[in-house]
Order: sequence, then structure tokens, then C-alpha cells
Amino acid sequence: MFAFTEDYSVIGQGLFNYLSILTVRVPGVGICRILISGLNEMPNINLNDILTIEAVRVGESNYFEPYSIRSTNNIYLYRQTERAKSTKTMTATSNWYTKNEGSLLNDRARIIYDLMKACLIKRKDIKTYLAAITKEPFTDKRGTSYYIISESRRKDGVVTYFVTIRPIVVSNSEVRYFSNYFYTVYCILGILLIAAVFILSRKLSAPIVRLSNVTSKLASKDFSVRANVNLQNEVGQLSASINVMADNLQAAMEELQQSAEIAKVNEKRMKLLLADLAHEFKTPLGIISLYSEVIENGMFEKEPAYYFGMCRMRN
Repeated sequence: MFAFTEDYSVIGQGLFNYLSILTVRVPGVGICRILISGLNEMPNINLNDILTIEAVRVGESNYFEPYSIRSTNNIYLYRQTERAKSTKTMTATSNWYTKNEGSLLNDRARIIYDLMKACLIKRKDIKTYLAAITKEPFTDKRGTSYYIISESRRKDGVVTYFVTIRPIVVSNSEVRYFSNYFYTVYCILGILLIAAVFILSRKLSAPIVRLSNVTSKLASKDFSVRANVNLQNEVGQLSASINVMADNLQAAMEELQQSAEIAKVNEKRMKLLLADLAHEFKTPLGIISLYSEVIENGMFEKEPAYYFGMCRMRN
């Protein structure tokens, strides 16, 4: 974590302890520390050499960002970058060189320092600068992405800023966690979906089942049933049509029953009429037949004209 105040003063040496530093002694100034972490350009520096250093101070601290480091016989570092306005050229004696490279902490400390050095060196507005660099994740040269996290605290009237980074890494435990999480979510959603489909199907099919039962009873000549489906859709219209059909069928069957009863009464009356007619026709014909047999067989006691007269009277 890198901590500094609103006046660009660096707090402590925590971050710099993980960086490669060349410590030099500047006459009239004292000990200065040159940040050369990540350069790998000074493996053979000779201690107690007289060096000419072109560097700029990092905030309000005794740490310096170098542009060039030279000795009488060697050029250890030279950068062809634009110099800051506060760049100084100083003559110093090298005291010792501390190399901190290769570990994860070294790399992360270097990333934080590289992110913040422009703000401290050029004295940019801290809030605006932090808002800009924390807006999106940062990706280093190796392709690792980091979240840049910043916080500020006010104490005794002084605002202190804290900056750190967090790698965006999905570990196996996180993968398992999210797998179990999504598995649970999918199971719950599946159960809810099945329940919703079941309830919806029952709700949709219940009116149709009732209509099916009504039509079955109508088919078995039970015209007293009605479809009680009060829906404002096609099923409701079908229910109303079935009820109208049932009313018409019931009325038609009642008319047929009344017609059948009337037909039975008429049939009975016709039978009685025919029986009476047959009786009426049968009586005179029998007498005429008897008289005819008497005349034919010669068994008459009176003259034949008498019997013929009787037959004409019967007609």
C-alpha cells in the first residue's frame, strides 16, 4: 500500500522497501535514494563512485526518479524522455545498492509506484488523478489485470490518501463457489419453472376439462348440464356456445317428447276408430251373408223376394 498526504508528502517507507534503490550521498544535502527498481541496468555499479545524477524528486520525500546516472567511465542509465520542470542534476557518491526484484511483492510495489509517480512528480490534482486511474482495471505487461483501490482519511486537518491494487484472479475455490452457487440457482429456477408450468397448465386446462365433461353429458342425452366458464377469451365464447346448443337441444327434445305423446294419443284414437268401423261394417255383412246362404241352399221358409228385400234393407 502506498500512503501520502494532500501536500504530496510520502508516509513511511513501506512501499519503497520492495523496490531496488541506489543510496547516494549528496554534499550539502545528505542521503538520497534513487529508485531504479525494474531497470536491471546497474548490476556492476562500483560503490564510492562519483556519480552525476539527473533526477526529479518524488513528492515531498528523499526519493528520486532518475533520468540518467553516469560515472567518469560508465553510463549506467540514460532515458530519452521529457524531463520534468523540477529535474535536478547533482553530483553524489554511491553508498550502497539494494536490489529487490523478481518476487510478487516487488512487482506489485513497482506497479503502484509507476501508477502514482506522475501524480507526485508533476503535482497533479490528487482527487482527479485517483478518479481517473481507478475508473477501469489496469493490465500490466504480463497480461495480469488489477483493480486499483484508493481511500482517503482526514486526521487532525490533514487528508491522507491510500492506494493499493488487487489482482483480478479467479481461483479454483472461486470457480467451485460460483459453480455451486449457479448450480443451486439453476435448480431453484428449474423447480420454480416446473411449478409455474404445472400451475399454468392446470389453470389453462381446467376450463377445457369442464367443457369436455359437459359435452360428454350432452352426448349421453343429459341436457340439464351447463358450462360455467366465465372467461373473456375464446374458451369463454365456446362455453357460451355450448350452453346455447344445450338450450336448443333441450327445447327440441321437449318438443319431440310432446309430439311423441300426441302421436300415441292419436294412434290410440285411430285404433278405437278402426275397431268401431270394423264392428259397424261387420254386423250388416254377416246378416247379408246368412241370407245369401239360405237362398243358395234353398232353406228358406218364405219367398226368395222376402230375403232379397231384407238384404237391401241392411245395405
